[in-house]
Amino acid sequence: MEKFNEVAAKMREYIAVIQAEADAKAADADEKGQAYVREVEGKTVNAIEMTIGKLSEVVDKVKDEEKVNAFLDKALAKCEEAVAFTREKIAAVEVKPKVDLDSVYGDIRDAFDKIMQNENIQNAANFVKGVGEEVTNFLNKPEIQDRIEKVKDVTISAAEKGLDILKNALTPDEDKHE
Repeated sequence: MEKFNEVAAKMREYIAVIQAEADAKAADADEKGQAYVREVEGKTVNAIEMTIGKLSEVVDKVKDEEKVNAFLDKALAKCEEAVAFTREKIAAVEVKPKVDLDSVYGDIRDAFDKIMQNENIQNAANFVKGVGEEVTNFLNKPEIQDRIEKVKDVTISAAEKGLDILKNALTPDEDKHE
């Protein structure tokens, strides 16, 4: 019975190792990776716990200590294989690096500040600003506003004449004589 207690304790240690590794990997994995890690962990932990229960039954039934010890050694070896396989599967789950948005924002802001400190960029920005102001000033001049209004009036007049021509063209000849 002492050998069984040693083997069962070792198997429980393996369960703890698997759970710790699964927790660490799941914390850094995406949703799909987390689900896979938890599935592999759950199946292995359940298998080890069932094995411990079955071993307890065997130890109670079989009275030949030599056979029981050999059986326990084989069971422990199989458990170690399963644990190694599970640890490989958990370790193989890819972890995507987490993005620190504050850091990214800071880097972008710093890069923008550096760009804006460049004399050529400042000159270009001032030029564009100046052109925009000149266009606004030009369009706001009273004589330009008068010309814009005249162009609007001419455009409306031309559109009305075009509409009249279109109406005449689409009206049947017999309606024109009435």
